[in-house]
Amino acid sequence: MIGLLYWLLSGIFREASLGRNRLRRPKRFYSTPKSHVGTAKWVIRYTNQARARRKLQPLSRYLALQSAAQGHSNWMTHHSFSHTGHKGSTPHQRIRAIGFAGEMTAENIYKFPARHDHKKLARDLVEGWMKSPGHRANILNGQLRYIGVGIAQSGGYIYATQNFGG
Repeated sequence: MIGLLYWLLSGIFREASLGRNRLRRPKRFYSTPKSHVGTAKWVIRYTNQARARRKLQPLSRYLALQSAAQGHSNWMTHHSFSHTGHKGSTPHQRIRAIGFAGEMTAENIYKFPARHDHKKLARDLVEGWMKSPGHRANILNGQLRYIGVGIAQSGGYIYATQNFGG
């Protein structure tokens, strides 16, 4: 019971530390499909393990970042695998539009053959990002404090998006 209370309060204070003007209600909210919630959780866990190996603070899950990531993953399944999104939007524009007002944002995307094992898929996604200098730099950026993961599936492929904020 004490652990649950601590978890709830730490989340409230973490969100509140961004300030009132940084928390805006999103115009549209995108939730991760139930079939991919496990994969998203493992992606966050493996990302934080990579950060811990470099003595970096773990990233905290942030709902607006998750929503922006899920929205972009959904969009990629119907359009193109790209950091450029709907109507030419950039990652920063999408993250800001959904309600995150932090100073710094970043995005990682990955297209990977679909798998049913959430842990293995998540590990493969994070290992792939860590092999790419730009994606690795986002994961290991000490100024980024928050993360959101979106995962969508189409045509035998997983479209994964990591959004970061600081």
